[in-house]
Amino acid sequence: MPRSVKQNEPQTPASVWRRHPWHFACVAGVLACLCIQGAQTAQLVSLVLLTDGLFAAVVVVAATLGGTCISRVFRLEPLPWRWRILLGASLGLGALGILVLVLGTMGLLGRGLWWAILTVTAAIGLVHLLRLHQSEDHAKPIPCPVDKGRWMWMLLCPFVALILLVAVTPPGVLWSEEGFGYDVLEYHLQTPKEYWAAGQIDYLPHNVYANFPANAEMLYLLAMVLRGDPVDGAMSSKLINAAMALLTVAAAWLLGREHSVQAGRTAAIVCGSAGWLTYLSGVAYVENAMLLFGMMSLAALLRATRLRHDARLRWIAVGGTLAGFACGCKYTAILFIAVPFMILVALANWRSLRARLLATGIFALTVLIASAPWWVKNAVMTGDPVFPLAHSVFHAEPEGWGPQEADHFARSHQPEPVAKADGRDLASSNVTSIPMQRLQAYWERVHGDSSRRFGLVLLVLALGGLILAAGDRNVWLLLLVYIAQGVIWATTTHLYARFAVPMLLPLVALAARSASTRRSIPIGALHTAILTVGVIVNLVSMATLYRQHLYPDGQKLPVEGSTGWFTEGVHPAHRHLAVVNRELPPDAHILMVGDAKAFYFARAVDYTVVFNRNPFVETVRHATTEAEIVGWLIDQGYSHVFVHWMEIHRLRGSRYGFPDEITPDLFLRLGQAGLERTHVFTVTGSAADPAYGELYRVPRPAGDG
Repeated sequence: MPRSVKQNEPQTPASVWRRHPWHFACVAGVLACLCIQGAQTAQLVSLVLLTDGLFAAVVVVAATLGGTCISRVFRLEPLPWRWRILLGASLGLGALGILVLVLGTMGLLGRGLWWAILTVTAAIGLVHLLRLHQSEDHAKPIPCPVDKGRWMWMLLCPFVALILLVAVTPPGVLWSEEGFGYDVLEYHLQTPKEYWAAGQIDYLPHNVYANFPANAEMLYLLAMVLRGDPVDGAMSSKLINAAMALLTVAAAWLLGREHSVQAGRTAAIVCGSAGWLTYLSGVAYVENAMLLFGMMSLAALLRATRLRHDARLRWIAVGGTLAGFACGCKYTAILFIAVPFMILVALANWRSLRARLLATGIFALTVLIASAPWWVKNAVMTGDPVFPLAHSVFHAEPEGWGPQEADHFARSHQPEPVAKADGRDLASSNVTSIPMQRLQAYWERVHGDSSRRFGLVLLVLALGGLILAAGDRNVWLLLLVYIAQGVIWATTTHLYARFAVPMLLPLVALAARSASTRRSIPIGALHTAILTVGVIVNLVSMATLYRQHLYPDGQKLPVEGSTGWFTEGVHPAHRHLAVVNRELPPDAHILMVGDAKAFYFARAVDYTVVFNRNPFVETVRHATTEAEIVGWLIDQGYSHVFVHWMEIHRLRGSRYGFPDEITPDLFLRLGQAGLERTHVFTVTGSAADPAYGELYRVPRPAGDG
């Protein structure tokens, strides 16, 4: 049996090893998994972690230390250290995102200022933790619970290695289902890049996505500020995203650890081995942050149900604050996290109706307070707190937006029709068949996903937890949360698999309950076998997906940490960047038509996402001659025009569409009016292949020498 740790025991490496040998074994396991990919890959990953990773670590550590002070506002003491650290991380990261938003709108994005803010924050938090440590009574030994299944932590090693591998892959390489990170290059990293260049967070009339809640993107913006360059900050941003994935695993452990050591370990393993965390760490999206805040919110709410009344309300306030931070990451978190969790609070075991209403009100109020900065920001900049949603209510028409754009956006984001086997969609099907069709889509895109990003082991163990802990009211509330999320996904979304990611939260909590110290040995062995086999199946699926993207021709792409793969035009679909970034003069000003992936451009570039009012398209529509269009380009100060025909074709084949006026024939006529085509780009580099894009030179203004 592991012995207790006493205050006066010397803190030597040998004593640390005796107490925590599995910690070191797991680190060695992660390193071994990285080395399996090859010595060069392991070296590249290590180099990125020691450079870009240091900036990510500064952000996460400073936020965590500062967050431990924020947690004091809720008067939760005394707290186990696991709660202090993880509450500090989640509250600190959420608050730091809000602080970047507030100061950024004031134009306070100076590099020196933010280094000073993070340094002071970390120092205050560290002093606070040291005082807490010194004030605690260490006379009594700290118990070390027996955990005979410690070896199972090794199951997470290959997943941690995979998370690091995909995290150091530059944005744009992963994944095909996500258009190879199209959204990252269009707005998740592009809008912070524009804020950095302007030195201020402001309304962007050409990119409607900049008005989405962006707690995660604020951390990416901070990484760019600290690095002093947005493209250099891309890898640090991705590592911040990966750190939040690992913190989500820790939060799952914390949630399960409230029941038992075994439950905590099970929760961490099923969460960390779910392919979604690896998948999301490959793209600088917002879901990892949303999952971290959501998992910590759920952990706080479940802890609240086991405490006395006054303490319960404080923990519900914590849960509401964290759920509010999740809503500040993504609009869908309102429906997938805040609403189901509020139902959980309302239906928990309360001693009176007044207490039930008070708790529900506190949760709703703290959600609103924590997410309010984003609604205020939108209300001030656009006139609609949830812009671009609810146009029929607020009638917001900021620059680049109006009824036509709002209608286009709403139609394009309606719940997706589910195709039937005969090619007809649900709109032409019998109404009674719609629920079955959507149920089938739910299975195929969530638990039956070919990439197993949820993994059947999670569903099996969640069902086991439901059965083994059927007498616990919380278990049935978690089931209700899961069902509510499933109904919301099937009825209000595009039915994209990624939108179902918040369903990990109740499933992980239920799976944790499948581990119990009171079960018989045969059931314990069966639980271990199911967990181990399921994890291996998930690993094979994610490793296969990784190899499909990083070994396209059987040879490993040496892209770790190399944004030059794009900025220098090495990537076949980004050959135009070699010309734009290397050959065009530094003062070049490019108009991008059709494409919105502007992140890797090193020259001034204007673009418009497909939903915003496009000034170039408006000019084409109203011009009577091609000379007027060329004159408009000259008046706007453009030196070049880049047209991405492949992207235009893709958009026209999607529900988003693209204006019919933009055609090759138009640019032939513009060529006759003075627009000079200088480059034609193909994926293979061969002039005989179809062009994916063309670069045109705008004639100089008359009299310009």
